[in-house]
Amino acid sequence: MGKITITASHGFTSIANISTILSVICRMKRSTTLLPILLLLIGFGCSPATEPVSYTTGPVEVTLMGPLFEGANTAQQTISPDFDQLLPEGKTVEDIVSVSLTSASFTSQDSIPFDNWQEMVVQFVSDNSPMVNAAVQNPISIEEGSISMSGATEADLGEIFKDGAFYLVCDVNLGADVMDDQQFTADLTFTLQVK
Repeated sequence: MGKITITASHGFTSIANISTILSVICRMKRSTTLLPILLLLIGFGCSPATEPVSYTTGPVEVTLMGPLFEGANTAQQTISPDFDQLLPEGKTVEDIVSVSLTSASFTSQDSIPFDNWQEMVVQFVSDNSPMVNAAVQNPISIEEGSISMSGATEADLGEIFKDGAFYLVCDVNLGADVMDDQQFTADLTFTLQVK
């Protein structure tokens, strides 16, 4: 930023000179405020365009292995997307910019309903990427025998997807002990942003 020196000639400075100096200072402040905004706009303008691709797993069989005890219990299942079918022609997993869980639906497969379930956390992890919490429901809301959840918008699963096979991890908080397995089906929908 430039340096402005004000000197008085013959003991006073005219009001016209002061208003000119103040005008220059105000313009300099505005330009330093506008510079970061301008750089941000240029950055967004240069980022590659992406196209959304929807991926639905279809029914994924998941089992909470009994005996199950009151409190937290964990089930997991492997998911292996067929990227040749999933991605647009000419695109590879390296073209995936981000992935989010759009929705998750869970349906009980046995005679034991979800009435004993108090909380559910849906997470994803791969062999090379850390676990990401994608959805939480507490308390459990059951509609027509199934649990429906929306994904957390800030949960990016892109790196997990790029690893190919990954794991669905369901942490279920039960209200009471259950001696038998509890089987349920997960239907998951993801949105991939592909460059």
